Amino acid sequence: SFAAPMDLPTGTSSASTMHTPTVTDPVAPLVLVVEDDEHVRTYLNQLFQGEGYRVVLASEGQEGLELAQQHQPDLITLDLAMPVLDGRQTMALLHQNPKLNRIPVIVLSAMPDFDQVGGAVAMSKPIDEQRLLRSMRLLLRGRKQGVESEPMPCLVLNGPVPVSLHRLPEVIRLGEVTYCDQRELMQRVQEGFRGLVTIPTELIASVDRTFWEQLSSLDVLILPGTGEESLERREEYS
Repeated sequence: SFAAPMDLPTGTSSASTMHTPTVTDPVAPLVLVVEDDEHVRTYLNQLFQGEGYRVVLASEGQEGLELAQQHQPDLITLDLAMPVLDGRQTMALLHQNPKLNRIPVIVLSAMPDFDQVGGAVAMSKPIDEQRLLRSMRLLLRGRKQGVESEPMPCLVLNGPVPVSLHRLPEVIRLGEVTYCDQRELMQRVQEGFRGLVTIPTELIASVDRTFWEQLSSLDVLILPGTGEESLERREEYS
């Protein structure tokens, strides 16, 4: 099951924007952090470096787009409420750019409609550190040195409104995707399924804790949804 959200540290030293990757291993995945809050930027920089990622930092969306063009990162984390160019505008421009629109984006925001922007993953602040790192590993799978790994089989929990394929991150679309209702998904897991389970965020409130316990040994990705469910209800089951 997911760890409880953790508060961001407030005693970290400040960090300015950083245009040169810190970790120097040329094959380490490169993460672009676009975040206007200096404390959060410092925290994410230290967290990602500790995991062995190369990191570049931007304090607002326009700078983030310029660094994305320059460095072609493997993954972007994106805040929404920023000066100059906010996260929604930045995401729209990333999607419009054929050189950038395949880069997976994780939206990190305290805004109530954070899951309606269109990232591969959307997470609320305070940040659940373990869930963030787990999602990054899944999205970065096979991107190291541009080498594609074996596609990961994926079970997608389906509800009354089918999940469209374009909502799934590219790393999932390239593999074997099976849509299941909750009963069928649990049956597949009990039969020994090994792969990724993807759950649209609008369906979280419809499943109970037993469901999460059954998934505890598998990789689980929460897919941004329509935003119709309340954040409080979602956190109850996270």
